[in-house]
Amino acid sequence: MTSSFIVTVQNKGGLHARPCGVLVQYIVANNINAKLGYAGKEVDADSILDLLSLCAPNGAEITVYISSPGADAGQHISALFINQFGLSE
Repeated sequence: MTSSFIVTVQNKGGLHARPCGVLVQYIVANNINAKLGYAGKEVDADSILDLLSLCAPNGAEITVYISSPGADAGQHISALFINQFGLSE
């Protein structure tokens, strides 16, 4: 079963290399099968290059699709976006 939800990029620089790295690290470490969609494009969330190809700026609304089990994954991914991936810019 796939669940989806929308998150907003809150980092000033958009979804650049550092936040993508934090997201990929979480996805890979927890064996999560997820995709992110933005502006008609959908990419695997376990690839920094794929995530960077979204070119998502600050304020972009991204759809997250999770097909692996675990309700915590969605909550944690949402929290990463809300907390700007723990990065101060």
